[in-house]
Amino acid sequence: MVSMLSNFGFSLVEDPGGQGLLRKSIAENVESQSRVVINPGYGCIAVIDGEMYKYTKNGRFPVHTGLSPYFKGIQNIVSKGKSTHTSNFYYYDTNPNVYRDIQFYVPNLLCREKETGLQGMCTPRINVSVRIAVPDKFFYIIKGFDLRNDSVAKFVENQVVPATRKELFDLTQNNPLIHVNANACNFSNGLENRIKGMLADFGLDTKAVHILDLGVSTELANDMKEYHSRNAKAFQEAAIIKKYADDLFDGNVQKATQYLLMSKGIDKDMQGFNPFAWEMMKSIMGNNRP
Repeated sequence: MVSMLSNFGFSLVEDPGGQGLLRKSIAENVESQSRVVINPGYGCIAVIDGEMYKYTKNGRFPVHTGLSPYFKGIQNIVSKGKSTHTSNFYYYDTNPNVYRDIQFYVPNLLCREKETGLQGMCTPRINVSVRIAVPDKFFYIIKGFDLRNDSVAKFVENQVVPATRKELFDLTQNNPLIHVNANACNFSNGLENRIKGMLADFGLDTKAVHILDLGVSTELANDMKEYHSRNAKAFQEAAIIKKYADDLFDGNVQKATQYLLMSKGIDKDMQGFNPFAWEMMKSIMGNNRP
């Protein structure tokens, strides 16, 4: 009896809230004469037995689904617990100032680091801020897809990832990875222009596209760290040689280099000490010997 009474009457269909581009109402398979609530700034697409119906005006509107508000329980019993008619409701924003964020990754992007020549894998993370600007076009294109928000996000991702991959490949070819990763947002303009045009074809207006980070793999990051560490050490050694050359050998870098090599050879604390190194170093230094 309780189960029968729970299926008696009609339902109220409302926007469940949240940050999704599409938001599925918790009311589904509702009874005829149920009310679809449309508040200012929102629209709703109803999918009833596979057919789409659009609600854009503010108010509460009765809907016909084929399920009786009085005998829904009996209908479900006759159909062995399955609803004889299906209905789902998806809300979206009509306010032109409201955009929703969709984030996705570009997997397995092969990057060649311009400054070092190193190659490795990156997994860039992209954020696209969009809104449904032309609902008729958008819903016509995706009507064959599941309209859940995660499925719509996947649909958007599938459209833009190939172009994103090409744009990011060119970007990393022409700029050092460390600069792109540190200033990712500043490198997003070219990508934004490309994606805006593509998504407009699907009825979506794009406010912004941001590269959140490049997702440089651990292996490539370690290789870059080692390269820059060695590079820094080489600069330090060059500066030391230059100082010795200026102070002791009238700017002669070759003599300064030989002097430093010999000084390592006469360091008794070093393994492999060469007892003849001091005599060689004296001949290199000449009168400049301290």
